[in-house]
Amino acid sequence: MNDTTSPPSRLLKITAVTARWLLGLLFAAWLFVVLSVLVLHVWIVPRIGDYRGALESQASKVLGISVRIGSITAESAGLFPTLELHDVVLYDPRQREALRLKRIVASVSPRSLWRLGFEQLYLDGPALDIRRDASGKLHIAGLDISQDLSAGSAGKDALDWFFSQREFVIEGGAVRWTDELRHAEPLLLTGVRFIARNSGRQHALRLDATPPAGWGERFTLSGQFRQPLLSVRRGNWQTWNGTLYADLPQIDVSRLGSYVTLDERKVRQGNGALRVWADIVAGEPAGGAADLALAQVDVLLGDKLEPLALRNVQGRIAGKQTGGTLEFSTTRLEFDKVDGSHWPGGNLWFQHTPQTDRAAERTALRADRLDLAALAQIASRLPLGQTAHDALATYAPHGLVERIDASWQGPLAKPSAYQVRGRVSGLQVASQLPATVPSATAPTRDGRPAPPPIGVPGVRGAVVEFDASQTGGTATVSIAQGALDLPGLFEEPVVPIDQLSGQAQWQINGADLNVQLKDLRFANADAAGEAKIGWRTGDPAATPPQDRYPGVLDLEGRLTRANGMRAFRYLPQHIPKLTRDYVRNAVKRGTASTVDFLVRGDLRHMPFTDPRQGDFRIASKVSDVTFDYVPQPTGAVATAAAASPTRPPLPHWPALTGVSGDLIFERNGMQIRNARGQVLGAPGIDIVNVDASIADLMHHAPVLLVDAQARGPLNEALRATAPMVGGAADLVKAMRASGNADYRLKLDLPLAAIDHTRVQVAVELGGNLLQLAPEVPAFTGAQGTVNFTETGFSLSGVQAALTGGQVRIKGKGRFASAASAPDLSFSAIGNATAEGLRSQTEVGWLARLASKASGNTPYAADLTVRNGVPEFLLTSNLQGLALQLPAPLEKAAGDVLALRVERRIVSPDTRPGIDPPVPQDQIALKLGDLASAHYVRDVSGSEPRVLSGQIEVGTAAGKPASASARGVRAQLDLGRLDLGAWQAVLQGT
Repeated sequence: MNDTTSPPSRLLKITAVTARWLLGLLFAAWLFVVLSVLVLHVWIVPRIGDYRGALESQASKVLGISVRIGSITAESAGLFPTLELHDVVLYDPRQREALRLKRIVASVSPRSLWRLGFEQLYLDGPALDIRRDASGKLHIAGLDISQDLSAGSAGKDALDWFFSQREFVIEGGAVRWTDELRHAEPLLLTGVRFIARNSGRQHALRLDATPPAGWGERFTLSGQFRQPLLSVRRGNWQTWNGTLYADLPQIDVSRLGSYVTLDERKVRQGNGALRVWADIVAGEPAGGAADLALAQVDVLLGDKLEPLALRNVQGRIAGKQTGGTLEFSTTRLEFDKVDGSHWPGGNLWFQHTPQTDRAAERTALRADRLDLAALAQIASRLPLGQTAHDALATYAPHGLVERIDASWQGPLAKPSAYQVRGRVSGLQVASQLPATVPSATAPTRDGRPAPPPIGVPGVRGAVVEFDASQTGGTATVSIAQGALDLPGLFEEPVVPIDQLSGQAQWQINGADLNVQLKDLRFANADAAGEAKIGWRTGDPAATPPQDRYPGVLDLEGRLTRANGMRAFRYLPQHIPKLTRDYVRNAVKRGTASTVDFLVRGDLRHMPFTDPRQGDFRIASKVSDVTFDYVPQPTGAVATAAAASPTRPPLPHWPALTGVSGDLIFERNGMQIRNARGQVLGAPGIDIVNVDASIADLMHHAPVLLVDAQARGPLNEALRATAPMVGGAADLVKAMRASGNADYRLKLDLPLAAIDHTRVQVAVELGGNLLQLAPEVPAFTGAQGTVNFTETGFSLSGVQAALTGGQVRIKGKGRFASAASAPDLSFSAIGNATAEGLRSQTEVGWLARLASKASGNTPYAADLTVRNGVPEFLLTSNLQGLALQLPAPLEKAAGDVLALRVERRIVSPDTRPGIDPPVPQDQIALKLGDLASAHYVRDVSGSEPRVLSGQIEVGTAAGKPASASARGVRAQLDLGRLDLGAWQAVLQGT
């Protein structure tokens, strides 16, 4: 019979042998465990008390400090016995009690026996002393745990042994913290519960304790750590990685300053809840986070800083440092300041990597809902350096950063590359005055005063959305109920803004910058309009002294609405203040419906007097303007003028009202073209073809030239222009006129000396009625020209109808000053008819005398006014005029009879007893050789009073008769002479 079974393979044999050995080893291990248990229960447990001295000696050797054990007991209730140690005390090197253990319960297991340790150690009611000595070394239970681990020590062995135990538990303990370095009062923690669990490379620690009264509520500290894979020492905690956690539901933070790294003089107040996480890398804190819910926080972070005081603060702050990279963040951080303002809560992430040999400095920032004002106030109390504090104080930022995402390489002051995008609402940044302010009299290269330098603009109430980098960017800007602050540009630098919006785009190429602002729309109470702006840096080679600034501007826009009364505040300060003040005082009212403006060229040559250098033009259509072209001085100028006894006050020139026309600012000049309007107070006068100009607004003494034509009622013109003639104003107001006339006005107004204004007014009479004074006959059908200047007037080619015939009039006047009466002189040559004389009711005696006459006769008259008193002379040969008067005054029409009537001022009566002297005049009348009369009157009152007089009348035989008439007022007052009474007197004579 054949055996077909094959022999076992080599692999099967090896497997069988290996299995037998493994089973043998397993059996041996179980046998060892059984033997160990038997030894524990049979030999060691009954004799455990005998090992107390050996255990004290071994523990002292392992820990490096003295250990005393009161007693040891063991219990064999289970498979493995449980050991209890009572009254265990550890002493530090100075033999001070560092740790007292009332009871220690230790349980063992085969694994713990294999490791010569315990499965669990339970400490009941220990009193632990933790001390930092004067050199800064930390001692726990007398063990120096801060010594160099590279050297062998008992402390290291103790830590290795401790962190090799499976579980370590403390219940009802007390911990005393003594800080000899800070000289602080010892801190005692009670009700301490501590658990440490170690398995493999994992270590979990937890501590619960109750602080002293006044510190707060019971707190928790815990940690989860992992030691390196290749670590051979379990107690080398300087190589661990993990997380520490602290939960303080109620804590008085100010008390921590005496015991932890917070300085006592810094944390002055604060209480509330606090949770802290700390990331541990290689035994060192590398980062962490804290949840805050604190109240009444008062922190001083520097000797020269203001305290940081917050009513309450809550949210999370976090930070870490890895490989030199610092990272910091906040989450939902909210707080209320002591002034009542509220930080709404925001998120911030910041990362900074310093420069290395291989890489440049890098920084990144992300944030949302950040209140800039609160940040600035807090930052001013943080130790950020004087440069940062000065910048915060200078720019005083306000607003809400809704979002921002920024990154840059290199220092923030001068990054080599950057990228930033975000949105800010309610932005407010303070403006900055120019660093240097040149003298107001410092001349520029063309000899004019240098304009004030422009400062750094500021803004209020802006919403900005932007995306920018080192090569350029874009931004959308809007302002609602805000303002722009433009120091140095306008005398009133703050420009209120109701609405503003626009889009900006810019490119950066090295030192060259190009900015475009499109779709710019703006409005405020003064104006509304739209514009587009282009600006670029200048060419250094073409703009001496080789500078790119202030740059080249291309501005074009239009105003759809403008308030003329506010035009002065938008005149830049490179226009002299004198000119700006004139515009302020002269424009009383007005609007502009369309304003086109254009500025194009290198701003260094502003306002481009040379057309080859650029364009500057503002053209507007104005309407309903009230233009006080010779405004009265105000402020200090008015006070000085009023106090000057030698300087006469300015006459009040009539303003123009309802003016409409073209207002043009071009280059360095200003023009008003094709304007129309009325004279204020004379609505019937229409002004046409008004042209006004200031040739050079930049001149230190600019001059306004006005050329205007008008037509309207002469009577209104006299009333409106009366103030222009100074001391003759009352005389002009007393004139009476009717009919229309044409007027031509030319003014030469030096804005630096308005009182030296030169004026030319031409009145073209067109058949008007004109009465120069109530006691003077009225002219009718007056033709000719009346010319006025600032010093007087003259009549040129004036002729009119008077007393029934034609008369040619010449005259002139001189206005010495507004404080003195004018000097006037008139002469007239004409022909009078009896009928015309009878119509002159203004001169009653002449009309009554003419009732006895017929025919006509030539005459000549002169009227002068000096010191406010009129004098006149009337002469005629009376040829052609017949008189039906009592003999010997009757006269045929063909006879010649010389007539002379004269009024002149005589010296006042200065006889003793008359005080003050009485002003007097004398009226003399001579009619050939037939009759004469003269008398002296007191003209001090409203009605003249005859003081003395004499009449001489010739007889038919040629013998005169005379009669004294002193005191007979009724018969001698020519203005009231009764012919019947005169005839009775003559017959009596």
